[in-house]
Amino acid sequence: MPSELVLDTDGLDQHLLRDTAVVRKLLETADVAAHDVIADLGAGTGVITQALASQPAARAPARIHAVEIDPKFGPYLAVLAQRFTRVDVLWGDILDIRLDDVTKVVANPPFRLTEHLPRWLRRLDRLTSATLVMGRSFGRAAVARPGAGHYNRVSLNVQSRYVVTMVATIAPEGFHPPTRTPACLLHLVPRRPRPGLETAVDDAFSRRGGIRVKDLLRQLRNDSAALGSLPRRQQVVAAVRASPTTRRIHQRRLQELRSADLSLFMAELLHADATNQSDATNQSDVS
Repeated sequence: MPSELVLDTDGLDQHLLRDTAVVRKLLETADVAAHDVIADLGAGTGVITQALASQPAARAPARIHAVEIDPKFGPYLAVLAQRFTRVDVLWGDILDIRLDDVTKVVANPPFRLTEHLPRWLRRLDRLTSATLVMGRSFGRAAVARPGAGHYNRVSLNVQSRYVVTMVATIAPEGFHPPTRTPACLLHLVPRRPRPGLETAVDDAFSRRGGIRVKDLLRQLRNDSAALGSLPRRQQVVAAVRASPTTRRIHQRRLQELRSADLSLFMAELLHADATNQSDATNQSDVS
């Protein structure tokens, strides 16, 4: 691979990773084993693919799918496919490609995919982790807890399905062309079994964004298995309904909620759930 990249990547909002220390951190975080099948999404010149394929036998994955849409990267990826039998190059839009055998994603995807990637990852039934270079604003939201300033719709969507860790911050100079702001390295591990409450709320946003907050609470009380027994559901929902935040927003539609209101609402919902669980555990211990 050339030491100095001169490719024009502006058209795809693609920033090629050039910091070798970040590539090493990617591999260290991903903790790849010989049985893994890896997807490198937006492979570009193949920096990540080459690093994966060059690992010692015990750490080199069984297969690496280098996914790319831009033919200008063809000469780079063709060299890797010829050099490493475990590398295959898949051409096309990442969002249109199915990779049912993938166990880990290790990638620096184009930033245009940011909002779509968490949902795309759900297609991968065998996925054990995704180690990704992402924009800083997305990373902040992905790890923000309910009640925090950066918590928003992205936070709910990602955290409802994954345990998320921000591993490192990446300076703009670590890319070609440099990014306008620092990026970050995120590690996502699917939640199994899925946590019911956050998933139920996220599904309501995705499928029924037009319903009001009061209707969501009614749904959680009456229909959701996320909160367990009916008495428990009633207690949790009653506590949330009584909060000042919920009284203020209960007539608003989910899709109309500001990030700050969503953050406070989810904090109160999860707090009520945790308090109810704690009370139930204490009563069980006493009896």
